[in-house]
Amino acid sequence: MPEVKWLFGPTSVAYIHSTAQINALFGPPGSHKTFASISAILAHQTRCGTSIRGAVIRDTLENIRISVVPSFYEYFQNAPGGVIFKNENKELRINLAGGVHIDIDLFGCNDPADLQRLQGASSWSLIWINDPAPMTDKGNAGVPESVYEHAAYRSTRRSGTPSRLQIDMNYCEETHWTYRRLIMEPDNDPATPLIHKRVFHVPYSELQAINEEALQMASRIFKDDASRARYVEGRFAEYKPGLAVTPAYRRDIHLAPRQIWPAIGLPAFAFCDGWFNPTCILGQITKNNRLIYIDTVRAEGTDIGTLLETQVGPLLRTPKWTEVATRQGKWSAWRIGGDITMANRDEGNINNSAAQVVENFFGKYVPGFMKPRFEGGPRSWPARRDAANHWLLQRDPENKPMIYLSRTNHLLDKGLNGAWHYPIDNSGNPRNVLPFPDAISHVMEGWVNSVCVLLGDTKRQRVSPAVLAKERQKQLNRIMPYAVRVAHNG
Repeated sequence: MPEVKWLFGPTSVAYIHSTAQINALFGPPGSHKTFASISAILAHQTRCGTSIRGAVIRDTLENIRISVVPSFYEYFQNAPGGVIFKNENKELRINLAGGVHIDIDLFGCNDPADLQRLQGASSWSLIWINDPAPMTDKGNAGVPESVYEHAAYRSTRRSGTPSRLQIDMNYCEETHWTYRRLIMEPDNDPATPLIHKRVFHVPYSELQAINEEALQMASRIFKDDASRARYVEGRFAEYKPGLAVTPAYRRDIHLAPRQIWPAIGLPAFAFCDGWFNPTCILGQITKNNRLIYIDTVRAEGTDIGTLLETQVGPLLRTPKWTEVATRQGKWSAWRIGGDITMANRDEGNINNSAAQVVENFFGKYVPGFMKPRFEGGPRSWPARRDAANHWLLQRDPENKPMIYLSRTNHLLDKGLNGAWHYPIDNSGNPRNVLPFPDAISHVMEGWVNSVCVLLGDTKRQRVSPAVLAKERQKQLNRIMPYAVRVAHNG
């Protein structure tokens, strides 16, 4: 077979040769994502060292015929006998040197018979989901999340060869399942150490040939923020369903350009919202009393105790939060708190409360007898609301924002950027004085209480060196007993 070559940027090359089980490639139109995925199939066969079987999944078989099939023919244009489609483009064989071949089944999610084949098969070493997000809300429905789940599971069923699930797509809106499953979920989960996910973003700078005419047409035609984000700027469209609770939040100011890991020796904080969808927000307090939000952990349909034991505990024991050499936590002390109602006694057990559960859990991470105490935020919603936007506008004496998020704190970033909202009517006016009580509101209640407790709950406060020095001394006074106790025990 004649040699087939294609030029890719470093991001696409890394995607092609990734050995993770789940791989996702995002990029603007014209970034050769489909050709990179075809190359990834060939690279995976090389890793397997034998003939393999794979699958390609798209929303409809018709879109496979008008998009994927021509891409294969174009990719192998210098090797016309290299690809053979049959059975009405539902099957494909790629012939390689030495009698090796790759057999591929092609599926459309709109065909019940195809979905039945996907559910029952277990012979694929690789599965490729092509462009799973719909172009528009009223157009094709895209690939369902359930198909992604079955594909991830089925890609690992083939014994004797490594597994690979690959997804390539244009950017979509943040409401689509791909944003939650591929972007917001961590790449590595301590509970499943054998499974790894890698996400790749192709920047415009890596495109081999930028179609300037197409870019200018997109810039002229797409006027709404969502379409401009997807087709002009090459990023996910922001999810803003109503009037933002925190309009003072700006990603270019408050969101770090990269992931932030905890610093050794700084006090840490954990603020929770503990109802049916519990949340725990973790971060650290700097010497200038800035709040650095590092991780946000959430669960659905359970209680705060289960969340702390099954997710927060394992996270705190990872190298991110614990020094590997000493096996000691990187924090110097803990400030813990949340919604003031978490201190209410349980109806079934008056000797217990959600606040007490939080105290008992974090008490295990502080040696000695001086344990952290639960600090509840203000009961008044206007006090919490005003403090949130006030502190988002403030900076420390070094001109750094008082509130700063790690790049990977996706849940908190999403809420601050508009997902935490007031419902509005058809005229755009708020229909309620309280934020809409959806899943993201639990995350944001934990966050706003952390701001009120750690920085202050009144908008009349003003940041000054004297105020910050006083707050810093208060932090030292809280930490000092721990330092004295550690020195005494040592």
